[in-house]
Amino acid sequence: MISIFLVSWTLRVKSIASTSQTKSTIMSLQSVTAAEVFSQKELDIINACWDKSKPQGKFLKDRHGYTHYCLNCSGQGPLIVLCHGLGTSMEAFEKISENLVNSGYSVLKYDYYGHGYSKHGGNSPFFAYDLNMFVDQLDDLLDHIEKEEGVKPAAICGHSTGGIVGVAANDRWSKEGNKRSIVPKLILVAPAFYAKKPIVARIADSIPGTFTQLMKTLPFARVLIGDAYMESGELAFAKDPESKTTIYAAEEQKKKDRDLVLFGKVKGKEKHPFLSEAILNINFHILRGDLLEGHRELLKNVLKKTKSEILWIWGNLDFTVPFEDNIKEVKNLEQNFDNLEVSVEDRLGHESPYENPKIISDACVSFLTRK
Repeated sequence: MISIFLVSWTLRVKSIASTSQTKSTIMSLQSVTAAEVFSQKELDIINACWDKSKPQGKFLKDRHGYTHYCLNCSGQGPLIVLCHGLGTSMEAFEKISENLVNSGYSVLKYDYYGHGYSKHGGNSPFFAYDLNMFVDQLDDLLDHIEKEEGVKPAAICGHSTGGIVGVAANDRWSKEGNKRSIVPKLILVAPAFYAKKPIVARIADSIPGTFTQLMKTLPFARVLIGDAYMESGELAFAKDPESKTTIYAAEEQKKKDRDLVLFGKVKGKEKHPFLSEAILNINFHILRGDLLEGHRELLKNVLKKTKSEILWIWGNLDFTVPFEDNIKEVKNLEQNFDNLEVSVEDRLGHESPYENPKIISDACVSFLTRK
């Protein structure tokens, strides 16, 4: 009832312009410590949210904030960059990362601002987390890694929102005069080009400025963000078409248990200090329904104007980015562009990196080793 009341209330609130993006200047990139990024309370809460004693990676101060990342070059092979989905963190790629390293690859993974241990540098948790900011964050991180480690990426593997980020990055880097060249290969795992949202999120999409102002004014109402995210999560894991039971039930429960902690629904644990707001920012500036067609045009542009080789991995039981509704259109793209390959994986849903990371990593290795 509270969800219906608050959403109805927002419809009567005078529309307010959406939050403007934090102004940023190009600055020298700096390695920093967790103590320089967080207050002690923030760090304690985030550690508790992820059951960690301390962050596992390093921190980079970049043009928009602080990026938490892990680099594993023990494989000594080509570098693969992993970009996670909305509301998760680099933890989503834990098994895939291990599999890639065991196959001889180097792996770079990182957290988006407001996710995991990364933090936006603005004074407000509400900021315009749009594609430009996403690509800026990745651009700065790669600049730092190339300077410090002397390695350049051979591929980007992005899940859901991360797939859109990889395409947007190659689009920017393909433009004349850009200092960076495109990454030769992109792997899109259930990319969110056709994302379907629950009703509350769709209503919020229609009034982004008003809804953001509501969240600013009534902090207790931010529970709606976590509720909508977890409602979406109920569709994200593959269900058997006949029995309707979850195929990867243990993996679903593990993620649900973590989400309950992150959104403050476990007694005795505080919610992640930035995650709900970051999800809202990304939803309004990247995943809003009226923006998705533009992202699909961006994909076509990258396919048409660059030499990017793209692998699209999609579970045939994905209802978050609905497979049945959109596979025909994606297959038509595959027929029209020689540099796109679509790999349909049986009995996988949207959260395939959690469901069966071996299937995903095996598909990645097969694609990466192909000449």
